[in-house]
Amino acid sequence: MGHQWSKLHSRCEDLEYEASQQNKMTVKERLTTIDVSTKTKMCKLFDIAYTVAKRELPFTVYPTLVNMEKKHGVRLEETYINDKACRSFIDTIGETMVDNLDTDILGQHKRPLYFSLLFDGSADKAFSEKEIVTVKVLNNGLPEMRLLGIAEPASHAEAVYQSIITKCQEHRLKPEDSLVAAAADGASINTGQYNGVFTKLTQTGSDDGCPWMLKIHCVPHRMELGIKDAFHKSYFNQIDKVLVDLYYMFKRSPKKWRELKRLGTTLGVRVTKLARGHGTRWVAHRKSAVQALDHNYEVLVSLLEDMASGQRKDIKADDQGKMKGYLKIIKSVKFVFCLAFYADILDDLSQLSLIFQSNETPIFKVRASTEATLNSIREQQTKPGKMRQQVIGELSTGEFRGHTLSKQGDDPDHKGFHKLAADTISNIVRCVDSRLRSFAEDDVFVAADILDPTNYPSRIDKEGLMEYGNDHVQILTDHFQSLLIKQGCEINKIHSEWTQIKLHISRNHTHLPAHKLWQKMIVHKSAEFSNFLHLVHILLVCPIASAQVERQFSAVKRILGDWRLTLGLKTIETLLRISTEGPDPDDFAPESSVDKWWHNSTRSRRPHTKPLHKMASTSSDILESDGSTDSDSDSEADIASDSPGKDSDGEDLPDSDF
Repeated sequence: MGHQWSKLHSRCEDLEYEASQQNKMTVKERLTTIDVSTKTKMCKLFDIAYTVAKRELPFTVYPTLVNMEKKHGVRLEETYINDKACRSFIDTIGETMVDNLDTDILGQHKRPLYFSLLFDGSADKAFSEKEIVTVKVLNNGLPEMRLLGIAEPASHAEAVYQSIITKCQEHRLKPEDSLVAAAADGASINTGQYNGVFTKLTQTGSDDGCPWMLKIHCVPHRMELGIKDAFHKSYFNQIDKVLVDLYYMFKRSPKKWRELKRLGTTLGVRVTKLARGHGTRWVAHRKSAVQALDHNYEVLVSLLEDMASGQRKDIKADDQGKMKGYLKIIKSVKFVFCLAFYADILDDLSQLSLIFQSNETPIFKVRASTEATLNSIREQQTKPGKMRQQVIGELSTGEFRGHTLSKQGDDPDHKGFHKLAADTISNIVRCVDSRLRSFAEDDVFVAADILDPTNYPSRIDKEGLMEYGNDHVQILTDHFQSLLIKQGCEINKIHSEWTQIKLHISRNHTHLPAHKLWQKMIVHKSAEFSNFLHLVHILLVCPIASAQVERQFSAVKRILGDWRLTLGLKTIETLLRISTEGPDPDDFAPESSVDKWWHNSTRSRRPHTKPLHKMASTSSDILESDGSTDSDSDSEADIASDSPGKDSDGEDLPDSDF
């Protein structure tokens, strides 16, 4: 049968006739244009694929969700209902998000364009060293963290530096023209004086590099190191050891954990799971471990006493000895008193750590938040915290949570414990203050206080208001002078605009918090105060922590799991971008992604072509429609088919390998 009688030829004739009648589109345009009905159905499939990625589910869940929607009466296409199609859709969604990042936020038309880099490296479950690079920029006047990409560099500074520069180049970012600061943890590969990544970033570019770049050692990490210094070789290390031992004892023995819960039910106490308070974790995890032990104290001691009694045949002699050792420690007045004090201190420190981990915390808030927290801790030298007061009240009865405690020495007023608490507080204040001292001594960090409107003198004090911040503005202008000039700032106008904007704020915006105030200034007053707002841009994009990168690594760990270790780097990057930066599935708009997917194929999409096993036509009809073969036809057919992918040997392909 000739080609002129084939279905494909007939379709082209119909399209040509319609085009001639409507005089709107050529045959090629009509073949490459998606109609409204098809686009609506494809948007539904993209919504499902996006939900799979956002909820960090495997691609193989996608066909099940599609078939469930069809079962509920949702009209969908018969094609693109397999895990390959899901991955194809997700890749397109990720590419659309990257396009939006490059054009709307990092686009070269954005001036001024200032950004900071955050990066960190870690080995994943596939034993591969990965480096995540994130950028902090302003979007509509507010700072945002956006993923630049993931790389797999070698474990030395030069390789890490080159991977960061490569990711910047992929997004057309020029560190030598726009980089303000870089933040990472305190590993020597990052902070090395001569060959660290920070040092190499300051040397980026053909001229003098970026000498103005601020090197930010992650503030929460520094705080953790300060706390570790303060508790070093103290009684609190023994508390930590008990917390770890008890955590693993119940984690490794479901039988003991069932006994603990059963005993709690008998005693009317709702047992909470013991927390892991050790390892490379934030201080809030240590606080959770202490609180869990305090909450379970009555039930836990009762169970340990039963296990150490020697009357149970299922408890070995060695285990009985361990239980007696634990009881000797945790049934002492000193342990109970110090545990309560530990909880009070960790409560204040964990709140400070959470402030530092937030992406919204500006650089000027570090010093103020640190001083406020340390003052609160100092007050506990003379006024015991909430938990310590409760313990003191209960110990006056001679018992604690229904158990008689062993006393160590004659100290009815607990003076020795109060002295231990006072000494520990002094150590904490000294060590934390030492670790964060640069924010109180570095001129640039101190000068950032000009962004805090609560520091401004009242407009009644006109002389004080006119003098306020002038020195700080000069310090910032001098430090970032080369960068400001590259961004087109007229430096000689900064001081006069600073005077004007102070007066404007004192008259009209004293009620606004800092982030809303400067957003309003950037969005609505950029023409009037354009030169001074360069400094505001710079300070707002300064990061104080690399906690966002830590959260991204946690997401990568969840995404990979134990069954998806063969996922490619590009796919991991796309899934991470959707998981951490994408909107909620209810708010996702798939139209732009569908358009991109439809037009970016080397062959026309075939949403109406039924899978082979569902087609009623014979194989001769299929050959008649198109007797040619193309190298990419198999890939599109695999994606369009709703059958699982097969490799050359006929074996099922893994979720990520196709």
